[in-house]
Amino acid sequence: MMTKVLVAHDDVGMTRALVRAATDWGFESVTADSSRSAFAAATAENPDVILLNLKRPVTDTLAILSTLKAHPYTASVPVIILTTGDEPGDGQMCMEAGAFDFLGDRWSLDQLRQRVQAATSPRQSK
Repeated sequence: MMTKVLVAHDDVGMTRALVRAATDWGFESVTADSSRSAFAAATAENPDVILLNLKRPVTDTLAILSTLKAHPYTASVPVIILTTGDEPGDGQMCMEAGAFDFLGDRWSLDQLRQRVQAATSPRQSK
């Protein structure tokens, strides 16, 4: 079964790049047009992992993450938070709120691929 990645990002260019990368890695990709629409897309698409854009204020992202983690359909789906402009404490807050992983400033596509594989490897055995 092919791993399904939900890309929930507010930047269209970044969404395209992430979808292209996921496809190159052999994953199926679905998108949400913004991080705010991630919950609706997650419940409709049943992804194996969610890539969620960190928005400012951080409380917006934490609220979305909290909603995902509180719902029975999405609670077990690993969420990887992505940002290119993190501030001290962002990663810790996201991890404490239930994120599987946090990739802050200067992450690479190779790092992201490794994190997606780590997030989905236990789920492949179900």
